[in-house]
Amino acid sequence: MEKNGFGHDKRSYTIMIHEFYDKGRKQEALGYFNEMTSKGMVLEPRTKILVKDINIKLKNRAEEHGEATTN
Repeated sequence: MEKNGFGHDKRSYTIMIHEFYDKGRKQEALGYFNEMTSKGMVLEPRTKILVKDINIKLKNRAEEHGEATTN
């Protein structure tokens, strides 16, 4: 699909990030965030806040379980 120029746009990435977040699937949300930003797309302000929240929650969870963090 992307070979033909029919890839995701900024809006569809934003929807997927928020939907995965709402369903508690934070890793998938971050995956789409990383894909979106690697393509040079700029996040909407509310999505920046959401991604920051995901990173905080994942870091806290890792610390609770004694896992190493990379941040």
